[in-house]
Amino acid sequence: MQWLGVLIVAGCGARSFEAGKAAADAGGGDSDVDADTDTGTGTDRPPVFDAGGPDPDAGVDCDDLPEEGEVLTVGCWTLRQLGADAYTAGTSGLDVDSSDRAHVLYGAGGIDGSKDAHALRHATDASGAWLREDITLVGSGLDLAVSPGDGIHALVSIDSELFHGLAGPECWTLDPSPDWGDVSLDVDSTEAAHVATHVVDRAAGGEWLSHSTNEGGEWTAETVDDPGRDPTIRIDDVDVAHILYRTGRSRALMYATNATGAWTTEVVATDLRDSPKLAVHPSGTVHVAYSAGEDLQYATNASGSWRIEAITGAAWADADGVSIAVDPDGFVHVVHGWRTPPGAYDGPSEYRVTTNRTGAWVEEFLGDFASHGTNRSRIAVDSTGTPHVVYTYDLEGYSAQTAVRYAVRDCPDGE
Repeated sequence: MQWLGVLIVAGCGARSFEAGKAAADAGGGDSDVDADTDTGTGTDRPPVFDAGGPDPDAGVDCDDLPEEGEVLTVGCWTLRQLGADAYTAGTSGLDVDSSDRAHVLYGAGGIDGSKDAHALRHATDASGAWLREDITLVGSGLDLAVSPGDGIHALVSIDSELFHGLAGPECWTLDPSPDWGDVSLDVDSTEAAHVATHVVDRAAGGEWLSHSTNEGGEWTAETVDDPGRDPTIRIDDVDVAHILYRTGRSRALMYATNATGAWTTEVVATDLRDSPKLAVHPSGTVHVAYSAGEDLQYATNASGSWRIEAITGAAWADADGVSIAVDPDGFVHVVHGWRTPPGAYDGPSEYRVTTNRTGAWVEEFLGDFASHGTNRSRIAVDSTGTPHVVYTYDLEGYSAQTAVRYAVRDCPDGE
């Protein structure tokens, strides 16, 4: 099955990723990730939608602005606030590029004191300083991925429709994508996007796990399993897809891959409580974090069969904040929520990062949970094995204001 969609671009003009990267490398425009000229003189792209489609009279400025939030140190971690000009902000994506620079997708509301001013943003330190650019003034971000060729891709929800976003030389383009539901994004070495989606057809009373890609230039989709919820997709170094998901309302944790050319599935565990997350080493070994009862579990097939162990002990691992990454040396890094005592939602709650880099599981405090909205965190590792994290937190104690923090671990190995 194929979907045909109109590519939504702005007056700034559409160019391919390769052309945009070439312009940036040639020194055109400014020195940041999208190489626009940053004149600050007006609107560059119309991202606002109504019943008739794109509204050419409204849009965002594609210029880049500095992120001027608070910077502080917690243990080995340097923390930076993103979205300091907003009343609320929440994270939805993180990845690092080939130069070990971070890229963050987050939503901001109540910008500059206006309750009606909202934006979905891409923030990065690719230029050496933290800058942000608005992608759209409507909708919300769902995921972000950076390709091996440093193409910056995002999934965006606008009016219950799914769009694939690509950072261009000046602005982002938004391309309608197939299917809608819980989604996860990754990108292969050819710049093709791959999306895993839990699709629900309420009219027909059915649901299934779908894999979609624009590899051939147009979006195509195929069914991976029936059903399949809470998917995470990762593409390895030879462009093989790996998907982690759960089956319907059951506690079965499932893994699917197209390594053989067709989709095959297998059971990872049967004690799933919530929100499984997946990471894949460049060699193709799979690493999983998931919540089971009051423990956070780790599973891997690195030995050829699935091995499972608890990594948090007898404490509450909040599944809303779980994310996993594996570094080039094969060591695992997990960011997760923590509540004490176990199951006490009114007790202290915080984010922790747990890693086995020293040979045993070691935890480090990162920051406090947000008391309002969704506690979301993402973790990624760069080519040196350094972990990068983004998470949502309370701006001032238990208030309605939330913000996004980006964190990077600065201590040498072994500390």
